Amino acid sequence: MPDELPQQQLEALIREAFPSREIWVVGDPVDCYMSVDPESHKVGALYCLRTREGIGKALLDTAKDGRDYLWLTAHEPNKAAQKFYRREGFTVVGSEPPTPPETLPVVRMEWRS
Repeated sequence: MPDELPQQQLEALIREAFPSREIWVVGDPVDCYMSVDPESHKVGALYCLRTREGIGKALLDTAKDGRDYLWLTAHEPNKAAQKFYRREGFTVVGSEPPTPPETLPVVRMEWRS
């Protein structure tokens, strides 16, 4: 996947998100993280350097605990991410064109318990 934002802009977005998100991290230094907006139930980020070790699933399971609904967007070309989310019970409910500064279209996926 191509980088969508310059690192400084990405860091600023992450800093702004900290106060309003539930965030889980794994590793020291961090190599996996996930954030959820508790008001909108949106998974804002799920990223793991180490894949196929069950860490992403464990993070999603943690986010699902006590909730009956989550949603997220995945870049349309990122078929591996979409496959993972489908395995975790998410379904594609629509697609959206890129919202600047992003350049890739996204699919919206939802999970309900």
